Amino acid sequence: MKKWLEKYFDFKIGTFLYFGIALATAVINYLYQVYLGNRLSVSNYGIFNTLYSFCVNFSSFYSPIVVYFCCVVAENEGHLSKISEIVKGISRFGILLSIIVSSIITIMILWGKSSGFRMKSSEAILLIIIAIVSSGFCNVMISGVQGTSKVVVFGILSFMTVALKFLFSVIGIQLANLPEIPIIAFFMSNSICGLLAICVLNYLRKKEVEDHVNSPRFDLPRLLGFYGKTFFINILYSFYVNGGEVLLLSNRYDSEEVGTYSLIITIAKSSIYLCSMFATIMLPRFAHNKNKTRENSTKYYGIMALSFGIGGAWIVFLKVLGIRIIPMLFGKGYADVLPYVSYVSIWVIFLGMLCMTNAYHMGTDNLNRYFVVLAAVSLLMYSIFQYGNISFWHTPILFGTGTAVIVGWSLLDTAIRGNKQVNENCE
Repeated sequence: MKKWLEKYFDFKIGTFLYFGIALATAVINYLYQVYLGNRLSVSNYGIFNTLYSFCVNFSSFYSPIVVYFCCVVAENEGHLSKISEIVKGISRFGILLSIIVSSIITIMILWGKSSGFRMKSSEAILLIIIAIVSSGFCNVMISGVQGTSKVVVFGILSFMTVALKFLFSVIGIQLANLPEIPIIAFFMSNSICGLLAICVLNYLRKKEVEDHVNSPRFDLPRLLGFYGKTFFINILYSFYVNGGEVLLLSNRYDSEEVGTYSLIITIAKSSIYLCSMFATIMLPRFAHNKNKTRENSTKYYGIMALSFGIGGAWIVFLKVLGIRIIPMLFGKGYADVLPYVSYVSIWVIFLGMLCMTNAYHMGTDNLNRYFVVLAAVSLLMYSIFQYGNISFWHTPILFGTGTAVIVGWSLLDTAIRGNKQVNENCE
């Protein structure tokens, strides 16, 4: 079986096991959201999602450090004892970045409070900052394990992060049914798994044989190089996929309405999980064949059609059979909001396609036009929301339309570039 996987799918058994662990992680993470939706009141669930959206989206500021550390460890595999200077440099840079991110969050929340933000500013600032910093610490440390090619250990640590978050949330909510409890659990699980990752790296370092390889130095220009177009694309993409619109809604509407929206989007986004799995698989394939425009275009059209089909089929399922199935799968709280799924249908279908689009452009390194379109559409959607007379239920329709524009442009641009290459080959 192992030889067959390696021969036909280029899968090592460790990679195959990692995908299994990743699948289990995603299922646990989704059940976690369902549990919170049933245990917290609608109002508290809205507050939690506002906090959580802050945490997830601002954690993207640490993604360049994650990539840099992963690359450094991979380049020095077997010589971990030689990268102490790099670890010190990353630590100093991480502390500076945490201060900057904390300042930005403080300003945003204080500004939001004056604009009608629905939370006590001191609680919001403290919880969000400790959660984001701990998330950045955990992601950086675990990325070091990823760089050692220990994919199974990497997968187990990622799984433990989600499982511990779930466990601590259950225990905390039993003691105090408050929306801040899951964020505290988020902080605790990240801290524990970050420390475990350090223990793994230290164990691997001690197993190494002493050598005389020169110690590499911390390369600040290389790290800053990761804060380019790719970083800003990830920030904007995270806003679309990780509930960035919840932040905008929480600034204008009360937590009860935001909680209702969060319940709906949790059900509707089930289809996006499948799309993101396909996107994860296709990204390295696009990168491997990035100079073969025609071949990549064909694959891109195929997964876009598949994504559209998955999203459309899920919405139809919710509308036709959801009223019977949803109470059994998710509980009564979700069943009560099921009639509102229509408002997020466009948003969800095109979000799945955006997952594929982002993987395609990242893999083929076709970032310039994609970045401009993504930034321009995002700015336009925000301006319309901020200054237009947009009602609560028109907000997901607005951002769904914006996502559709990005996806439509990508399909058209891919078709034009594919035809251009065909004409050049004919000549």
